[in-house]
Amino acid sequence: MIDGPTLNRLENSAEKMLRQLSKTVLQGLKPHPGPYAFFNHVAQAHERLGDCDRTVKRLFDGRKRLTQLEHLKESAVPRDWPPGKAFPDEAQRIMRQESELERYMKQDLETLYLFGGIMLDQWALLAFYVAGVIRPEKRYGHPFRDLVIEFEKEKEVRTFPIARIYPIWTRLKSQMLWLYYQIRFYRNKFIVHSDRPWQRGTGRSVFGEDFNLWIPTPPGWLDDIRIDDEIEQLLYLAPKHIREAPNGHWEKTRPRALIERIFNGIGDIEKKVDRKNVARLFSKVGGSTPSFQIVAENLLQFLCSALEQLNNIAKTDLGSVNIGRSRECTEE
Repeated sequence: MIDGPTLNRLENSAEKMLRQLSKTVLQGLKPHPGPYAFFNHVAQAHERLGDCDRTVKRLFDGRKRLTQLEHLKESAVPRDWPPGKAFPDEAQRIMRQESELERYMKQDLETLYLFGGIMLDQWALLAFYVAGVIRPEKRYGHPFRDLVIEFEKEKEVRTFPIARIYPIWTRLKSQMLWLYYQIRFYRNKFIVHSDRPWQRGTGRSVFGEDFNLWIPTPPGWLDDIRIDDEIEQLLYLAPKHIREAPNGHWEKTRPRALIERIFNGIGDIEKKVDRKNVARLFSKVGGSTPSFQIVAENLLQFLCSALEQLNNIAKTDLGSVNIGRSRECTEE
């Protein structure tokens, strides 16, 4: 699993590419001094990238502290402690610290989903401006989602300016789809817009480095037999090692685990109808997110590559870049 220093390097690279994109447009177009929407979105992207970076650093610090508390708790409880008897005071104190820290980390991980989604929207607005779209803020209410929708359209109905940035989709389609579902979809369905009872919790190993959200539907809320049957029909979308595993393999016999594994690989599912079906079923049963390191790594790797692509496109076609001059920003 990726470590903190590697994520710091990715964050620094994304910051560098943001500055380079701004420099390319500013030095290439040499606009007169004044307010321009494009550069405002660059500044907002810097701000949200910093928000994500601070959140991830807190999660790394928290996870390290959780492991330390586990070792202290193990030392504070005698191995021959009788069942049913209250733990020693020191062990109880450590457990309270552990519980409080987990609540802070849960809030931080939810924050990463919120600000990660905002960061993706800011990147998408920059992409629209590089493509030459006029006032994309008014045209696209959910920029990252709407850009994915534009990219997925057939060539003959795709909005013309979007063709200029279509190479990003060609190169980064699987990453964009993964982020679309793992950040935007999960955030909206399970964190922000709660439309049913959920078991809201977290998951982690005892002494490892992982920490994730775990939000399943409570038992008895769904027609479990019907839902499980629907999930089993999606086995052909599972990773190869699961498809080829013996019939008794635990992920084949546990439909909730199966749909979670399929959802984790949703960016590599080629057909849109299959992705929608996977997302529909996962939205019903819920489950775990990837560990925070994986979420942060995929977000930052995408931003580094996607910002580099935007910079190259802007550099080769500066005349098409719209920087959102002030007269375009005035309400009609």
